[in-house]
Amino acid sequence: MLHYLQRTKDLAFQTEAPSLWRVIWILPGFTTLIVLMYTSNISPENVWQLRFFFARVLLIVCMLGIYSVLLQALSVIRHEAAMEEERVQQESLLALQRTQYSQLSRHMQETRQARHDLIQHLRIINSFISTGSQDALRDYVENYELSLPPNTNRSFSKNYAVNTLVSYYAEEAEHSSVDFTAKLNLSEALPLNEAEFCSMLGNLLENALLACREVKDTAPYIRILAKENNQKILLTVDNTSSREPVIRDGQFLSSRHEGYGLGTASVRTIAQRHHGSATFRYERGIFYASVILDLSL
Repeated sequence: MLHYLQRTKDLAFQTEAPSLWRVIWILPGFTTLIVLMYTSNISPENVWQLRFFFARVLLIVCMLGIYSVLLQALSVIRHEAAMEEERVQQESLLALQRTQYSQLSRHMQETRQARHDLIQHLRIINSFISTGSQDALRDYVENYELSLPPNTNRSFSKNYAVNTLVSYYAEEAEHSSVDFTAKLNLSEALPLNEAEFCSMLGNLLENALLACREVKDTAPYIRILAKENNQKILLTVDNTSSREPVIRDGQFLSSRHEGYGLGTASVRTIAQRHHGSATFRYERGIFYASVILDLSL
């Protein structure tokens, strides 16, 4: 029985299931009630009766059976949680790949357009050179330089995957008139799995962008800070939000569907896996997300 109880304790403390914790007290509660019913008026005559002996044996068997079923239930819950987390990470990777493909397609289109325009400009310049119109050529080149779009290519991080992800959300924020600022002091090769970090960062940025798009009464913004030092990574994402998130059983409810939000839960899971923590708070129209990863352990 102690062996089963030890395994149950280990699995229980490793399982995040708020609905389970609301009812799990029933098991020791009923067991204690049964014990009290049979031991409230003990006498030597009752103890040595065959009925009392079988009752104690059945009570032990019942407890072992209950905790055996509980072990299986906890294993199933953990397996489903792991599968759900893997699904979320796969979706984040697919989103990152779609981002890279979208940016590559846009750059290819811009390159084709620039090549087509350049051919036309070269023809005009060549005609000015052929006629010796130096002043007209100079004016045309100056006007052409003024018509060039500003250089909007920005590098947010040395890490290619992180830079691609942040660049995508920076462009989406710009299209939604959201002020976007990012300071990422990260190495080119992250000390943890890139997919995990991008999944965590992507979830935070996705939630931040959705919240900013709903803000109407103030100028929305997103602020990102990431710092890597002594095998530790600090990540913060702050954004404006028009409404306070709803919390139930210590978890955020999703604003897009019924039930709990998967993004913040995934961020917490990844942080805990790397001996860190993830905290979220809402204060005066601002949502603050802070993540600490300890990679030294």
